[in-house]
Amino acid sequence: MHASHSRRCAALAVAVQQGLFTDDSLSAMLMDLDQIDAVVTHIQSEAGYPASSLHTVAVKANPVGKVLQVFKDRGMGAEAASLGELAQALHVGFTPDKIVFDSPAKTLAELRYALQAGVAVNLDNFQELSRTAALTKEQPELLQPPAGQEQQLIGLRINPQIGEGSIAALSTGGAVSKFGFPLQEARSELLDAFKAHPWLNMLHLHVGSQGLQLDTVIAGIKAVWELLQELERQCGKGRIRVLDIGGGLSVDFTTDDPPKETLFQLQARLLKQHIPELFAPGCHVRLMTENGRSLLAKAGCVASKVEYTKWSGGRHIAVTHVGADLCMRACYMPDTWGLRVFVCDEKGQPKEGRVDVEEVVQDVAGPLCFQGD
Repeated sequence: MHASHSRRCAALAVAVQQGLFTDDSLSAMLMDLDQIDAVVTHIQSEAGYPASSLHTVAVKANPVGKVLQVFKDRGMGAEAASLGELAQALHVGFTPDKIVFDSPAKTLAELRYALQAGVAVNLDNFQELSRTAALTKEQPELLQPPAGQEQQLIGLRINPQIGEGSIAALSTGGAVSKFGFPLQEARSELLDAFKAHPWLNMLHLHVGSQGLQLDTVIAGIKAVWELLQELERQCGKGRIRVLDIGGGLSVDFTTDDPPKETLFQLQARLLKQHIPELFAPGCHVRLMTENGRSLLAKAGCVASKVEYTKWSGGRHIAVTHVGADLCMRACYMPDTWGLRVFVCDEKGQPKEGRVDVEEVVQDVAGPLCFQGD
């Protein structure tokens, strides 16, 4: 199943018919749960990743409980980048063994909370590593996994320093990335850290999102895999239990047409080509992914009532209730985050291509009263 304008319009028509839009409810976000379900089937069973992989959804991509439940019910995990996201994942019912906590600014209380809950934790820097070491020395019970789990998973986020994508602000794998342990500068210190802390058993990376070539992503994963092999030569085979490769696969916002090969399929194929050991029977390293936008973007749309129409400077303008208050990136960086906009009638039916509708160039105004909105 693929996203389509016709499916969105059909959902919008039902929403209008059921009275979802009123004077007190002027806009709505509609999610195609069947589309989400189809994407989950694809990444779990059709894309070609190792069968033991744990695919997680980035909670920040859509923290609505009903949406997250679709992923939970299909056996996927949850990636949390903040305490609120972690609490929401637990509240929705994800089990601790399927949650990973990645915040780069974890407080002592947040570290304690996450370890007490038994979720996987990725540490961002040497100060956080020292803090975690002191915490677990004071409370060694935090290293005991919950019932049913083999180990408490604690990893380090590695910046492979392999380069940036076309959107510098979203790239986190360059030489001066703000996040993660710099691999090229701190390789020996990383090896020493694993020798000093036997409870470290996981490696994580996330080299960026949107505008990042998949070749760059694969190069980063390969660099961290080489670190993993070096760690196991020095610390013993079987030391690393999970390789968390993050997410960040780009979304084509310009079309709903399905590609010949999805980015999930391409990533899995390149992984098998460059790191065949991950796909070998009996491989002790479990692959984890943390995708968000690539799982959800095509399954959602935002609809707003048009409150007024007017003209100025020879331009037709439609005044709506959605703009930079919700679509910040699209309004402030339209060349990078352009979104498709469609017009429907008062019943939610599409207007494009109808003989009874005159087509004109139309500006859309949001509610924040600046020219970019």
